[in-house]
Amino acid sequence: MTHQTINKFRIKIKTLFLIISGFFSIIIFSNLGLAQSGWFNVNSGVNSDLNSIFFVDSHIGYAVGSNVILKSNNGGSSWYQLTINSSGINEKYVFKSVYFINASTGFVVGSAFKNSTGLIPPGQNQNNGSQLNYNIIFKTEDEGLNWTEQYRSIGTGLNCVHFIDSKIGCAIGTNTILHTINGGNYWALLPLHRSETNDVFTYKSVYFINEMTGYVVGNLFEESTGINTSVIYKTEDMGMNWNEIYRNRVIELNSIYFFNFKYGFAVGSNVILKTISEGLDWIEIPVLQGENDYFNFSSIFFPNSNLYPDPKTGWVVGKVYVGPPGEYSGVIFRTNDGGYNWEQQYRKSGLGYKSVFFNDLLNGWTTGLDGIILKTIDGGAVNKDKTEKIITDKFSLSQNFPNPFNPTSKIKFHISNLSNVKLVIYDILGKQITSLVNEQLKPGTYEVEFNGSNLSSGIYYYKLTAGNFTDTKRMLLIK
Repeated sequence: MTHQTINKFRIKIKTLFLIISGFFSIIIFSNLGLAQSGWFNVNSGVNSDLNSIFFVDSHIGYAVGSNVILKSNNGGSSWYQLTINSSGINEKYVFKSVYFINASTGFVVGSAFKNSTGLIPPGQNQNNGSQLNYNIIFKTEDEGLNWTEQYRSIGTGLNCVHFIDSKIGCAIGTNTILHTINGGNYWALLPLHRSETNDVFTYKSVYFINEMTGYVVGNLFEESTGINTSVIYKTEDMGMNWNEIYRNRVIELNSIYFFNFKYGFAVGSNVILKTISEGLDWIEIPVLQGENDYFNFSSIFFPNSNLYPDPKTGWVVGKVYVGPPGEYSGVIFRTNDGGYNWEQQYRKSGLGYKSVFFNDLLNGWTTGLDGIILKTIDGGAVNKDKTEKIITDKFSLSQNFPNPFNPTSKIKFHISNLSNVKLVIYDILGKQITSLVNEQLKPGTYEVEFNGSNLSSGIYYYKLTAGNFTDTKRMLLIK
């Protein structure tokens, strides 16, 4: 064999090696999803609304919605439908919540509805001749392969299920609180404590800290006044008695979550509430928003809350309505300081997110309208350019930090054009305590420090006025 022939052979081998190496590099790069950052869409295979998501570990997850239970075996990168063992003909389901107590055993709750001639939407005609709606609970003990019906009663549907261990769990709906102490084999209907027989409680979310102490959040319709009121109830005796700990007729609450005995959150329409006192007091935590933004938060989640007594990083998801009426976007916010300040991570027009779940500080998922599932492998990152644009294009007043504080805290605000600016501190009765700013300021971001060393512990308010813009926020001084 000549040297020329050998060289040609070597060139061909080298070329083939480079082609094969490049081919496998592309495969590896694609499979690892290295190009994906922040929140990105994964194909759910369905177009119905997905109301809840739960992951057993970093690989196995479930999502539920309108007539569908989905499962993923690869960390949410792909999904397939599971079979529902229906007990009725012409019956359809709307699953609202999913929860697994171990790798094999899980529960879904929601509503079933049917009539003799066709399907009807849930909430319409609960018991009218041949048209019936039901509260339903399904259970699996084989990793979702088979689902069997465990509970059924006439009602508009169950909204949430939560377990504290393999035996004790709770499921809630309209005028319904169910409790089990044997892993869901039997569900007991707990008593309701209503001031009026015709009052209607729509319980939306439940969270138990241990077998004795739990919280429910939802809306109360008072028949005597015709008024809807958001309420939070607490039990310390396994749900036999529930005491009202919060009431507000302005907002609507959708979800509740607790770290431990002291620390918890409730979220809803344009509000994030935090308690550091076992629910006795609730602090309203504002979020950065535009002039016409109106938020409706659906779900809040803090990973590792079982490992750390006061986790700092969490997420809240929902929908923001932007004027004119009818236009909305799905939104995701993140906190890195235990929920005192929230930054917008993601916003997508025409969508709304209903549930969020994280396995750790990096890997998370959210579900929403029209079969949407978003995934992140970097904690959702932050679109700094977009966040900065939101901040700098408009007037804004940020939440003071730290909050609660003792005795000093910093207040940041942004001015978008030359304005006469006032920043005033008030006590809880509305009496002016001091004025921190009272001058004409150029466009820019400013930060001032408030010193409450001469004040007693309690709630105080600070109000920013700049031209036609006004905003007021609350802060808590604890000594």
